[in-house]
Amino acid sequence: ENGIVDLGISNQFHSLGGMIVSFLLVSRVNTALSRYGACRGHINVMYRETREFIQTAFILSQRNDNDENEAREWRNEIAYRALVLLRTSVAVVEYFSKEIPGWKCPELSGFELL
Repeated sequence: ENGIVDLGISNQFHSLGGMIVSFLLVSRVNTALSRYGACRGHINVMYRETREFIQTAFILSQRNDNDENEAREWRNEIAYRALVLLRTSVAVVEYFSKEIPGWKCPELSGFELL
């Protein structure tokens, strides 16, 4: 009648479209959570390996007949540099949220950048 065409969408299509959007949203959230979990797992491994590295360096430096003060300074330097490396690695991961490059980390006081 008078050339008018009804282009309405049925309620059934709306419910199907809602289900599709819900599925895509849940899928996207699951993907993000799995990426977060994987990243968190890798950071946990980095912390554990750094701790084990520092502990191993401490044990190995105590075996030798070195000067105790010299060995203590070496152990402190190893621990400090390992923790700075770990902090810089975490700063690289945080870059997308904080937009601060890893080399501008506040823990880097200057001589580490050389």
